Amino acid sequence: MARPADWDILDLDGDPTPGDPARVRQLASRFHDFAETAHRAKVAVDSLQGDGAVLTWVGL
Repeated sequence: MARPADWDILDLDGDPTPGDPARVRQLASRFHDFAETAHRAKVAVDSLQGDGAVLTWVGL
């Protein structure tokens, strides 16, 4: 679907949010991948909380 070209109704000279939809999707994919990696790291760290050897090693 093409973006509207006539922004006069909003008193604008041009598209207020120009951009490349494919590039936005690519960036969103990178952020999603990063979020999944961060979540896996959190789950791994959380799983160490019940490990007695780890708790002893950190002094708890």
